[in-house]
Amino acid sequence: MFKFINTTAERPQKRKVAAQACETCRKRKKRCEHLENAVASPPRTPDSESSPRTPLPSGSTRRPSDGSAVASSSRRPLVKSRPSNEQAPPRPISRDLTTAADQKPKPRLRTVDDDHGQHDDARFVGDLNPEGAFLADSPGTSRGYAESNSVGVWYSRRSVKTDLTSEVASAVPVDHAEHQFLAVLPRKAHYDKLEAIYLRYVHRIFPVLNLDILQKPSPSISQILCRQAVCLAAGSNPSANPFLTLGEDATTVLTYPEFAQRLSAAIRKAMGLGLVKDRVQSTALLAILSLYTHFSEDRHLSAELAAQAVSNAQTVGLHLMNPPARSEGPSYLTRLFCCVWAADQLNAAFHGRPVMMHERDLGRDVQACIQEQDGCFRLFLEIVALLGRIIDLYRPARRTSNCLVMEDLPSFECLVDKAQALRVESRLLASLELLYHAISILSCRIPVGPSPSESASLAHTRQSLSAIKVTTIVEDFGPSLSHMTFVPYAVSLSLRVAYRELRSSKVPMLTARSRRQLQATCRVLRELGGMFRSALVMVDLAEQVLQEMAQVCSNAANKPDEQGGNGGASTHAANTPRQEAGPSTAQMGTEAANLPDPNALPEPQGPFITAFDESFYQGPAGLDVFEFFDPSFDLGAIDAILGGDAPPPELGHFAPPLA
Repeated sequence: MFKFINTTAERPQKRKVAAQACETCRKRKKRCEHLENAVASPPRTPDSESSPRTPLPSGSTRRPSDGSAVASSSRRPLVKSRPSNEQAPPRPISRDLTTAADQKPKPRLRTVDDDHGQHDDARFVGDLNPEGAFLADSPGTSRGYAESNSVGVWYSRRSVKTDLTSEVASAVPVDHAEHQFLAVLPRKAHYDKLEAIYLRYVHRIFPVLNLDILQKPSPSISQILCRQAVCLAAGSNPSANPFLTLGEDATTVLTYPEFAQRLSAAIRKAMGLGLVKDRVQSTALLAILSLYTHFSEDRHLSAELAAQAVSNAQTVGLHLMNPPARSEGPSYLTRLFCCVWAADQLNAAFHGRPVMMHERDLGRDVQACIQEQDGCFRLFLEIVALLGRIIDLYRPARRTSNCLVMEDLPSFECLVDKAQALRVESRLLASLELLYHAISILSCRIPVGPSPSESASLAHTRQSLSAIKVTTIVEDFGPSLSHMTFVPYAVSLSLRVAYRELRSSKVPMLTARSRRQLQATCRVLRELGGMFRSALVMVDLAEQVLQEMAQVCSNAANKPDEQGGNGGASTHAANTPRQEAGPSTAQMGTEAANLPDPNALPEPQGPFITAFDESFYQGPAGLDVFEFFDPSFDLGAIDAILGGDAPPPELGHFAPPLA
């Protein structure tokens, strides 16, 4: 007579079998919570443990929990009733196979950071959330922190390392993740150069990353992502061009747009898979991504990343005080809060978005946090705090037909002295002065159309001086600037000021001066366009206007020569419209470039070298060259972008604030 014994680790799947409770909970007739993190399978018998059937893959093997061991030991007496003539399963072979499988190097589903166990998964729960009332009586695996007169509680759950974090992450093995996302790094020698550039040009102004993670001897996922962020920020500097390679054996030097696009995509996808569970580290990565993501198909991606950084910071309670039970020092957490706060203000200016971190919602004293920082970073925060006051001029509730001017604008030298940054290197001061002059331009909100008033005169004078200084600083320092996002932003604002002066000036001498200023600004902004591609949009529009303007003036100057006389040439030419029948605008611009011009400027004028200077043709005062533009030339659309109160939102990164 044969007796069939179930040697598998599972019951017949006639119906779904729920996970069984452990022996202790079954005796007490209580709901079992000991097996929540264990594998949902029935208790195994020694026969099933020694069975050679269905060996599990090495990457998915798990140790049984304590509850499973208790349940298995309770069923061992049933095995003793086996007949003596029954052949026992090959235990030694099974143990040898198991031992060999354990010793074999195996790919692990490492979807979380290796040092995740060192941190608590803490989040802030406000008193408006009813969940906060129950956190004080949480089980031993979680704990809450609250203070008297507080507005909420920090809920900290010490989560055990697990191989699976979500359904999406569990489907991606570590080999695939490392190949696709974590392997996107330059070779070691090139990375060392990029890290040195980052520490020299970026970290002094925006110290958002924790350098302790970069200096750890044992590599981790957080360290790899931080290194990718370092390369992303340092690559925008012209001195980093020879080191823009990706791959240990890569020899091809990439352009910065391609280099930045691949790095930012790798960081975002790795974070989307949950490879970094610590929200503090995620906040730092998102903050630096928001400032250096300019090459995505979605132009609003940078604004969305800034919003995610603010959301993560508020989740862990950085806006109130330093979260408890953190391995980072309190100085870094305060510095991280300042970086997120500054990124929020810059995001409001660059993208025309509302400010998400208001002082009335903060539990910190922003000025006290600013005073704790070092000289260079403190100066940056002082300028950003000035921007926060100026954004109020551009809120929807402040729409008015009058000119709005911030009269108590401090000078840049006063801010340097206040921040105790007198000994900061000139290259860093020059970079921050660009941000200051950009804010100085924004401190005057001039309405569209004529606005004859004392405040309007003050506004035009302040903006003109700041625009000239922006161009001068970039021409003087050039590659030694930090090349952060606010550098092309300041130059683009300078371009708008020069264009508005060109459109509004009626004096030929001032018109020629504004034209030269606009040409110089276009040349500077085009040089930055290789790294900040969105800046080229405004350059192309301004150059189209300059080409059309040069063609009109060239036609007006050549008209008297065709009539064979010089008497009354200026007056006649001023009243002569441009010829309707003729070549296209681009062809006429090329023909004008071939004309001899003794009064041409010695420096190059960019790709659209024009041969005619407006100062050569002295027309009557009040002449508006733009009246003789080709009717097919859409000057109104360009005015709406370059010369109006505010450009449309599709310009994205280089728009004045509309918050």
